[in-house]
Amino acid sequence: MPSIIQDCNRELKKVLHFYPEEQRASVDCMLAQLVCCEIFLIQYPILNHFRGKSSPWYHVQNLRQKLMMRESMKSRFPKTFVELI
Repeated sequence: MPSIIQDCNRELKKVLHFYPEEQRASVDCMLAQLVCCEIFLIQYPILNHFRGKSSPWYHVQNLRQKLMMRESMKSRFPKTFVELI
């Protein structure tokens, strides 16, 4: 099981390195990471039971929370302020 988690983290790093440093906090990059982790969770449903910080489940929850926070910030603040975040 640890090897599957390591494989997922390896693929996640590939996704991160695909984006330039300044774009790694972008919505596109976060969505790409989310898809990467979701694919592993679909292929290996047993991974849903592992909740450690390096697990795909943890990454998915963390990315979803970040994306929802960004979306709620967009609705509350002007566009220029959200782009600074």
